[in-house]
Amino acid sequence: MKNIFKQKRLTACVVGVAMLLGGLSVSVNAQTEVQTVQAMIDKHRTEYAELTPLMEECKNRGMQLEYDEINYNVLGQFPNYMEENLSKGSTENAAEQDRELTELYKKTKENLIAYLGGTRQPLSAPTYVTSDISVVNKHFEATVDNDGTLEKQPVFFVGTGHQWASRSEIPILSKFGFNAIQPELGGNSFMSRETFPIYNWTERKVGEYPVDYQIVTEQKHGGAQALKLESTTSQKENNYWYMKQTVQVKPNTTYRYGLWAKAPAGAAGTWFHVHPNWEWNTRNWVSGVVADWKEISAEYTTGADEHTLTFVICIEKPTEVWMDDIYIKEKGSDINLLLNGDFEKTERDESSYWKINEEEIGGLAKDFDLMAEHNLSGIFNVGAHGIPEVYREDYPEIHSAQNWIFSTNTLLDHPKVKKYYADYYNAIMPALAGKPAFDGIILMNEPVYITYKDSAYYLPLFQEAMEEKYNDIASLNSKWGTNYTDFEQVTMPIAQEATPQFHDWRQFNDQVLARYHQYAAGLVKKYDTNVLVQTKMQQNMMYTNTFQRFGSANNWEALAPTLDINSCDAFTNSAQRNRLDIRTQDIFYDYQTY
Repeated sequence: MKNIFKQKRLTACVVGVAMLLGGLSVSVNAQTEVQTVQAMIDKHRTEYAELTPLMEECKNRGMQLEYDEINYNVLGQFPNYMEENLSKGSTENAAEQDRELTELYKKTKENLIAYLGGTRQPLSAPTYVTSDISVVNKHFEATVDNDGTLEKQPVFFVGTGHQWASRSEIPILSKFGFNAIQPELGGNSFMSRETFPIYNWTERKVGEYPVDYQIVTEQKHGGAQALKLESTTSQKENNYWYMKQTVQVKPNTTYRYGLWAKAPAGAAGTWFHVHPNWEWNTRNWVSGVVADWKEISAEYTTGADEHTLTFVICIEKPTEVWMDDIYIKEKGSDINLLLNGDFEKTERDESSYWKINEEEIGGLAKDFDLMAEHNLSGIFNVGAHGIPEVYREDYPEIHSAQNWIFSTNTLLDHPKVKKYYADYYNAIMPALAGKPAFDGIILMNEPVYITYKDSAYYLPLFQEAMEEKYNDIASLNSKWGTNYTDFEQVTMPIAQEATPQFHDWRQFNDQVLARYHQYAAGLVKKYDTNVLVQTKMQQNMMYTNTFQRFGSANNWEALAPTLDINSCDAFTNSAQRNRLDIRTQDIFYDYQTY
């Protein structure tokens, strides 16, 4: 319990520092506000410099200064944030930031002088080390560094949110006492409509390397069509073209991959592979003159954390080559995992809709590696409200009338919406699964869903549910006190009321989010069974907004069976700081506790 207490005190310190980001508005004369804020910044940099020799002397004496070092680092970094805000013309929080930094400086200086004078002893605290996190009873346990000794014990996580600036500062976050971070990447950041005319494949050009590609019928190995690739561009460093397709595979499994090729005039600069790296020895070359169709193949065994293979065809020298019947098959199976590997498809369908920006996903994956290096637990926010606009435009039937800012604004039960989320998770999860810092995933942010707003879609489903529950209309009328003659006359309530009708609707309504969470969790767990699934509900919905209470965001009992841990968007802003008592702030957790 001693270490837990220390960690909670450390957390309280960090959270107190984080409050600097909130703040109260300050009125500063427009003519002098820049000079005033710059003077504040200069003052805090001077105070930081005054603390440096005190910190160094304490360390020279072998003191452990976890708490004070956090304060010291904040005092060194925060003036940079103030200066950045000033450069953007933002000074509204400067007065409170100045006040808080001044108090932090005084407290830290007082502590350091007392340590050196022998009148006070510094408190030490264990720090989280990247490791497996387990849920034991109602708390987390993980490995910590306790004054140089690694041991497993209860851990309290405190971190920062999903803004891009957080990802850019991963290497320094632990200096401020943070041990967790919540990065976000919505589909609108890496998913766009594919335009490459070779269906189910996508292309990329590096540098300026034009390649002529076309589906032809005069040369083919099987079926009616084949692919012809031609380039007359000479080889140049970092100048090449490739096409690719990614498929789902099983870890620790051997696959046979290959193609049939024909190159009567020679194809010295064409190769293919499925390896995750592009090393020279992983390439299969279509080299020299291939007078007639020839099969070229190889094998690859996936690693323990590999869930996808990407078939790449690359051209980097002048070539003229025909290809057909390209395949990836599990060894011993005749099932081709590639789509349109025979180039017989004549129109685009759902399976070839998306173009995936793998560089964007790769950047996120590298950030998770960086988190592990700097002892940060990563809780990924999928950005459920980030469905690409092009998808909404192409499928207007998925539009929802939900108007909560963080709602998906789509019909969560619609097959097209479920298809989108399957494509989203299938694109991003292989890059994150198994990474040491990938500890949790947030399926939705502040969810609210009210089916009566989409009655055209949900009313028939509600009527079917009522018919299944009551069997005959007379039983429903008896319970509801209505006089319907048929279930097709049944309506959904549009106001909160203490009636059997509202109770039945609420039970129906609350299953929408529950079904979505179950579906999304299944897509996640397919790749990583250890990741902790959660959804970030908003704590203050219980007492601040009738509209939100009316929706299903607060039926935690309906969502709990799917979620591994509790999660909430609890906050206490400046206006609420002195208004909400501890019972009100903690009731959220009471309702989520089994």
